[in-house]
Amino acid sequence: MSNQSNSMQDILVKVYSVKDMHDLASLAECDMQWMNTAIEHVKKELKKLLDECVVPGHQLSELMTHLDMYEYIALSRLGHYSDKAMEYGAETDANKKAESL
Repeated sequence: MSNQSNSMQDILVKVYSVKDMHDLASLAECDMQWMNTAIEHVKKELKKLLDECVVPGHQLSELMTHLDMYEYIALSRLGHYSDKAMEYGAETDANKKAESL
């Protein structure tokens, strides 16, 4: 039991600032914007293939359905991280103002 309690004491508690959280949310927001851009590009190319009917339409329709799902997830995450970035950004600004008083 003492080994376990010693290892528990070795665990460090890390503290992150609002600025750190803002940076994290902003990076995630940027990543989701890139992801959404990539999905839109693939969907556009897939629609071209559907128009040309190079491959059986039902196979491409299935791919389009999956892309729609990925797009929904990416947009949902983008909205979440955009909101968090704004929230943490506002809190960071408020902290800066409070420190300057």
